[in-house]
Amino acid sequence: GYRTIGIDLSGPMLDEFQKKAGNDPASGIIRANMLDLSFLKDQVFEYVACLFSSFGMMLDPKDRLVMLQEVFRVLKPGGTLVLHVHNLWSAWRGQGGIIWVVADLVKRLVGVPGFGNKLMPTHGAIHGLTLHLFSYREISKLLKLVGFEIEVIKPLFEMNQHDLAPKFFKSVKAHGFMINAKKQ
Repeated sequence: GYRTIGIDLSGPMLDEFQKKAGNDPASGIIRANMLDLSFLKDQVFEYVACLFSSFGMMLDPKDRLVMLQEVFRVLKPGGTLVLHVHNLWSAWRGQGGIIWVVADLVKRLVGVPGFGNKLMPTHGAIHGLTLHLFSYREISKLLKLVGFEIEVIKPLFEMNQHDLAPKFFKSVKAHGFMINAKKQ
């Protein structure tokens, strides 16, 4: 087995982690910000997982870069980052639809700050959440900039969608991406 550590800024999320881990002595929790992992030594983890839109909650591109640099620092050589992000192109199906996507593309082209940041519709008890939505190209470039080698970018689809489209259309139709990136 693995020793697991849950790191989150949210107390309720850490409580959820603890419930699922139970009394497992090989798991622990730390309340901290992903942007500052200075309390961790370099090259201590074989795997880091950043799931459930956590990375997309960082709306400032500088914060996303810092977080990935911190993860890169704490991963051992050959270590793997598993990362989930939402797909920019999936926004055409949601609130604001194609108008939001076109406006966002214009922002990107002219360099307006805040492109890709979208107020999400209410989901369960979560209201007013803004997430950064990534294009396939954007997340690929960012990971490579930090020094990661991308092993797999797997498009994620809604339950009623089918994964039969050609590769280009998968990256446009996907709701999000699950990424495995390796530190060399």
